[in-house]
Amino acid sequence: MTTADADRQRIAADWAKDKPDLVLLEPFLLNDNGVVMIDDTLAHIQSIIDQLKSAAPNAVVILQPPNPIYNATYYPRQVERLEAFANENGYPYLNHWPAWPDDQSEELNRYVDPQTDLPTAEGAKVWANALAKRFIAQ
Repeated sequence: MTTADADRQRIAADWAKDKPDLVLLEPFLLNDNGVVMIDDTLAHIQSIIDQLKSAAPNAVVILQPPNPIYNATYYPRQVERLEAFANENGYPYLNHWPAWPDDQSEELNRYVDPQTDLPTAEGAKVWANALAKRFIAQ
């Protein structure tokens, strides 16, 4: 699913039914890559957040990027634009990328499957630990 698909399907309406206090939103940037232009992606993200906030106005939305992928060129720029969008619009941004190996290092392939671009079990642990550091008092 792309961010555009998610917006058209109004997935935020499903989330809003639960009246969440917090939504950790990972937009579909990996699926959008090469399919949806970043400006359109950002507009769809705003639409999704607006849908959610109209039904759950007190919900805090935190944006986070998808996982990094090895040796990408355009994708990291999309992620930078997501972070800038979050900052410009006052949305908290959880940048977990510093917890991963450098995206230009082949070591990243231990953490992200190069065939699927999805985290391996080790990658899932890296991501979970980064989230835990943000949400769990140490």
